Amino acid sequence: MKHNAVVSDFDMLLKANGSTNGSVRKPVISFFSDKAKVLKEEIEKINADAEARKRVHREMKEAVCADAKELKRLLQEISLYAPGTKHSIDLRRIELERELLSLKKEARAVSLSFWKDMVMLRRELREILFEYHAVKRMAKGVAK
Repeated sequence: MKHNAVVSDFDMLLKANGSTNGSVRKPVISFFSDKAKVLKEEIEKINADAEARKRVHREMKEAVCADAKELKRLLQEISLYAPGTKHSIDLRRIELERELLSLKKEARAVSLSFWKDMVMLRRELREILFEYHAVKRMAKGVAK
């Protein structure tokens, strides 16, 4: 049903009930106003959640990058010894390379998780924005 049809149906309902003086209109406008306020607060919460999620993602990514940088530094130190020179150094090199691969995998997982969270928050935001604008239009229609 279109917005104009809803407003005209509402106007007809008010006239049928003999309420043209605004006795019903005021509570309805108040309802729409309260609903819009709640939706606006929800929009603000979603935006705050998105900003918090961005901050957490940035912090996690920085931590992973710092760890990877340290592993690369350690691998650089070990690279002074040719493979096969000493068994314990070869084992350490393998361990560091595995840790570095694990960190790369973790970085991808962190990015994917961030992307999924942001998609969900954007979807939720779109739905609430749609409802918010619909309520605002209905309130304007009733206020006429």
